[in-house]
Amino acid sequence: DAYKNLKDKKYEIKNLRQEAVRFCSAIKYQIDNTDYKPKQTEYKFENYKLPSGLTLKGFVDRLDICDQNNSFRVIDYKTGQDKFSFQTTYYGLKIQLIVYLKVLQDILNKKPVSAMYMPVKNSFSNEQTTEFESYKLDGIILNDKGVLYRTDKQLIDNLSSDIINVTFKKDGEVQSHCANNMLSGVEFEDLMEYCCKILNGAVDEMLNGYIQPKPFVNDLK
Repeated sequence: DAYKNLKDKKYEIKNLRQEAVRFCSAIKYQIDNTDYKPKQTEYKFENYKLPSGLTLKGFVDRLDICDQNNSFRVIDYKTGQDKFSFQTTYYGLKIQLIVYLKVLQDILNKKPVSAMYMPVKNSFSNEQTTEFESYKLDGIILNDKGVLYRTDKQLIDNLSSDIINVTFKKDGEVQSHCANNMLSGVEFEDLMEYCCKILNGAVDEMLNGYIQPKPFVNDLK
């Protein structure tokens, strides 16, 4: 039954096929222009022990490693409109990627430098300057020029990136509107510790029988 009406879905199928090719091309473009190379997709970890004594397991969409500086990043593919937000992180609504950074830091004994969402969408804008700009990675990244240059090697010769949200001024400093999600080493570690504390607190509450619904409400929802 699922395939009965495929003949009536030619346009949708063609559109999906084109988007799949475009998305894969965007991934290749980003990989070709970075020192962070995919180590594994659907990276599985398990038996990571929390302070409560419980163990954590999970899957990371993509784990990228840079051998030159013994560091790594995690990438999560998103089909929705998800953007990284310190507000949702603060309230514990979206801490998964940051917790994964801490877990993998302990497992791999490597330095975490970024956690990024990659949009899976068919989106075009008059403001795009390159073919793959709509697939630009969004998230947090270490405020370190070496990391930025390794993340997008084209930044060595260009002031702006179409892979991450980074634009340099002529004096070599990052433009202020791009610096919001760029963290110092201390801030990076503090954010990982904070998200792990939220996770541990939630586990403790559930173990103590606290299961009261607490829907989140902000100005928009």
